[in-house]
Amino acid sequence: MGDRSLAALPETVGYVGIDLVLGRDPNGSEDFVIEVNPRLTTSYVGLRAAAQGNLADAMVRISAGESSELSFSERPLEFDIDGNVSYLR
Repeated sequence: MGDRSLAALPETVGYVGIDLVLGRDPNGSEDFVIEVNPRLTTSYVGLRAAAQGNLADAMVRISAGESSELSFSERPLEFDIDGNVSYLR
């Protein structure tokens, strides 16, 4: 879904955030894009918190064509009203 959204836009430079909702059907037929932003989005904050390593470094390395090992915690996260993220207890 995200790749089709980017394909419909003029060529982008830099990071692009795609806010989307994943539907229940595993084939993606119920997924939909909410918006496309010319910047990292709130999901980056959650991914950064869950990353077992430096997410920004991995993104830079991958964009330069290098490989990068990255893993993520499977513990659920939550955002508070101020945008802070923490693990659920």
